[in-house]
Amino acid sequence: SSIFVTIGLLSYISNNLSTKFIFLILGLLFGLIGDILLHLPSKIKKYGSIVYILGVVFFVLGHISYITNSILFCKDNIIIALIVGVVVSTINFLWIYKLLDVSNNLLYVFGFLYLLVLSMMFSFSLLVYINSKSLYGLFLTIGSFLFMGADSLLILYSFGKKKIDVLNVIELCLYYFGQILLSLSLMFI
Repeated sequence: SSIFVTIGLLSYISNNLSTKFIFLILGLLFGLIGDILLHLPSKIKKYGSIVYILGVVFFVLGHISYITNSILFCKDNIIIALIVGVVVSTINFLWIYKLLDVSNNLLYVFGFLYLLVLSMMFSFSLLVYINSKSLYGLFLTIGSFLFMGADSLLILYSFGKKKIDVLNVIELCLYYFGQILLSLSLMFI
């Protein structure tokens, strides 16, 4: 994860980018912190669940940072992006809902809200691409789509009716490739 932050920072500095791109860097930093925290619970049994929840919070903050970055580029079409985000998250959630084995209804609510944030990240980045037709927008969109797919598979892997190990491998590949594209997007401004 530190590689994503390094690529993003080097791209940011070498392109002498304006401060509005700082939200993309923050998203990468929050992802790094989230990754560290999500891997600590197995090492810290006593506070494992609290550390895990903090990891998820940092990932949500990262997604919100990515969304904020994209909003700066598509101020005129925010309503369209919101509608697309709600539709995409609803479709994604209905697909995943059938495959989950969770007795806790509260988890469904949080799962839907998390997928909503991910879908908003994707829909706003898609709007950046539609408005700019640039490599920056394309990398941002594909990276966000892969990130959304990775976290959807992570939810299936973690809470699915059937534990399919290959989902974890695919999820990690999608996540790393998505994060690489998000960090590389700054090279194409």
